[in-house]
Amino acid sequence: MYSSFYWFSVDKGTKNTEHFLYSRKTDLYMDLLQRNHQLLLKGINCTFLRYLHARIEWEDRLIGIFGSRGVGKTTLLLQHIKLKFEDSREALYVNLDDFWFETHSLTDAVKEFLQAGGHYLFLDEIHFYSGWMEEVSTLLDANSALKIVFATTSLYSQTEVRNGLRHEAAFYTMHPMSFREFLSYESILDKDPIPLEDILANHHDLVKEINAEMNIVPIYRNYLEHGCYPFYWQDPDMYYFRLQELVRKEICRDLPSVVSISMSNLERAQKYFMMVAESAPLRPKSIDVTRKINMLRQQSDSLLRFFHDMRLIYYSADQLGTTPAKQKVFMGDTNLLISFFGDKENRQLMCETYFLSQMRSVANVEFMVNGDFLIGGKYIFAVGDPLRGYDRLRFVPDAYAAIYGLPKSVFNRMPAWILGFSY
Repeated sequence: MYSSFYWFSVDKGTKNTEHFLYSRKTDLYMDLLQRNHQLLLKGINCTFLRYLHARIEWEDRLIGIFGSRGVGKTTLLLQHIKLKFEDSREALYVNLDDFWFETHSLTDAVKEFLQAGGHYLFLDEIHFYSGWMEEVSTLLDANSALKIVFATTSLYSQTEVRNGLRHEAAFYTMHPMSFREFLSYESILDKDPIPLEDILANHHDLVKEINAEMNIVPIYRNYLEHGCYPFYWQDPDMYYFRLQELVRKEICRDLPSVVSISMSNLERAQKYFMMVAESAPLRPKSIDVTRKINMLRQQSDSLLRFFHDMRLIYYSADQLGTTPAKQKVFMGDTNLLISFFGDKENRQLMCETYFLSQMRSVANVEFMVNGDFLIGGKYIFAVGDPLRGYDRLRFVPDAYAAIYGLPKSVFNRMPAWILGFSY
C-alpha cells in the first residue's frame, strides 16, 4: 500500500498527479531497498566475525565505523543485521553510493522507513552523500526512536566528523585482518586477542605453546601473501588484481569525495602511488617526482598523508633528524606490498611491513633515526632479517627484536608473527 494516496481536482490536478507519481516512485524504491536488503542478508555467512563486532556497543544511538576498502565494513554491518534482526523490518541496510540519491534525499528514504516501522538504519559508503553530517544530525533530532550506524572511509578525521555531527557518537576503526584473525578464519587456531603488554611479558611461553600445536611458519607465509583481506577465497587467482582495483577506487573515488582535487591531480596521485610502492621503504626522491609527474614537494606531502589515512601506506611526517630523501615510507600491509611491488623474498622489508601493519592497529608507531621503531612512546623494536645483529638491545630496558623466521623466543628476541595476536 502506498504511503501517499491519489486525489484529483480540476485546479490542482497536475500538481497532485506529480505528487502522487513522486510518492509512488519513492515507495517503489523503498520496496527495492527492502528486497536488496534481504538478498544481501541471504548471502551473508556469520560463522566468522571480525574482532570489531564484539567491541562495538551496538545499542548506542549513533555509531561510525571507519576503514579502508576491502577490510569488511559492509560484511560487518550485514552480519550484525542478520544476527540481531533476521527478517525483521526494524532494520534496513542502505548504500549511499546509489544513483537514487542523485535526485532524492536520505530524508525521503528515512521517512518511508520510519512509517513502515523501522528504527535501525545502517548507512554504508556514507561519504558519497553530500552534506551527510548535517542531514544525519537533523534526522536524529526529528526522530527520537531512530538509531544509525554508518560506515565510511578512513580518510576522514574522526575529530572532524565528531565536530560535524550534533550528536554524541561512538567511533571505531576497522583494520585489515590480523594474523590471529587469519588463523581463526582458516579454522587453524581460535585464540582471543592478547594485549601487547602481555605478549611482551610472556612471549617465550606463548611462542612455545603455539609451536607445540602446529608448524606456524608456512601458515605465517600464507598470511603475508594473502591473509590481510577476507575476500581472498572468493577468487584466489584474481586476488592481487582485486587489491589493485580497490586501491584505484580509493584514490579515484573516495579521495575526491572527501578532498577537493582536480582530475589532473588524481592522475598524478595514481602515478605517485606507484612511485611510492616501487621505492618503499624510502620516500621517492623529490627530483624524480618533479621530473616524472611534475609534482611539487608540498603536493607529494599532502598525498602521502592521504595515502597514510587510507591505510595504503605507513608514513610519518615527523621523522626527526631525517632528511626528506631518507624518510621511510612502507606499504600498508604485506598483501599490498606483494600486489604492487611483487617482491616477497625481501625478508627485511616484508617483516617491517608486517610489523607496522599489526602495531599501528594497537598503538602509535614512530620511526627512530637508527631504523628502529618506538611503539606507544615506550617500547623500542628492532625489526627484520635474522642475520642482523640484535645484541645491542639485549640489556636495554623495554627493548625488543621482532625477527622474521626466528623459530623461538630468545632473551628479548621473538618471532615477528607473535605480534599478530595483539588484535
